[in-house]
Amino acid sequence: TRSMLTVTLGRGSLPPRVEDRRVRRGAHRPGARISLVRAGAKPDEQEKSTLSAVVVGGGIGGLAAAVALRRIGVDAHVYERASTMRGNAGTGIAIWPNGVKALRFLGDDVASEVTSRGCEITGMRMGMIDEPSARSGEPSGDGGGGISGALKKAATRLVGGAFPAIIRAQHGAGLICIRWAEAQAALASFLPAHCVHLDASLDGIELVEYADGTAKARCTFVARDGTPSDPVTADFVVGADGINSAVRTALMDDGAPRDNGRVIWRGVVDAARVARAHAR
Repeated sequence: TRSMLTVTLGRGSLPPRVEDRRVRRGAHRPGARISLVRAGAKPDEQEKSTLSAVVVGGGIGGLAAAVALRRIGVDAHVYERASTMRGNAGTGIAIWPNGVKALRFLGDDVASEVTSRGCEITGMRMGMIDEPSARSGEPSGDGGGGISGALKKAATRLVGGAFPAIIRAQHGAGLICIRWAEAQAALASFLPAHCVHLDASLDGIELVEYADGTAKARCTFVARDGTPSDPVTADFVVGADGINSAVRTALMDDGAPRDNGRVIWRGVVDAARVARAHAR
């Protein structure tokens, strides 16, 4: 049996070894914590045999990380706070060539599965917006009359038609449009079912230091109804839980996300309607 001393640590009270690792107290839900646990024994042989990881967050990033880790022999498990992986979650996203190449790095089979659930863009309609006239309700700059307006339209149509081919030629991969939920499902299909744990919100992280000098992370999760799970011990934790990351808050405590002033519109439309509009 092990004798363990558990100390819940507040900010500024961390031992030097932990302070150097920038471990901080944080909260994902009331009572969440970062703690130091000193164990009076060595890790179990089973714990030492295989490198293990806890991936917090079952989105595209978390699932991709788990696939990559398991393919190099790490026993990675994903913990997602959503109770189901909904087929209508998210909207449309674009995977640019660097993203396609990252998928290929995981495996050609992974890249093929993800891209097959979307479609490669072969042409684009591009336009230009004159912001002052848009605010005043006047026609935008790309719709003006005369030679200037006609040249703008011709140029944007030419660039839009050639842009996808140029990207593929330069980068060796195309531009893929796919629904977020389809990308998530495709990545999840490469993980064993027992490795994806749903309805699991991060409740606390403990740093466990053993007598032989080794250290592990021990995570606790809680279901939506408040039921806690058994603690999960792993060699390291991957925070992939989104813009309001509980892992980042716990470890870094660097404040809320900052608005950079940029806006992007995403959506899902009927492809048949787009084709009809494009043909006009």
